[in-house]
Amino acid sequence: MDQLSDEQVNWRPNDSSNSIANLMVHISGNINERISKGINNKDFIRNRDEEFEELNNLSASPAMISC
Repeated sequence: MDQLSDEQVNWRPNDSSNSIANLMVHISGNINERISKGINNKDFIRNRDEEFEELNNLSASPAMISC
């Protein structure tokens, strides 16, 4: 991620595709859900649709992408 600009992280080849940033948010949500529910047996509320709604607003900074 350090090698990419914010523009590159948020770029989508077309309206039907996801950016790298959206995919990172989605993967982070998935990991957090699996750890919370699967390992810690805790409830975890996740809105998967929201993970793909933030378009072109995310920074390449790791702190901005983590959930």
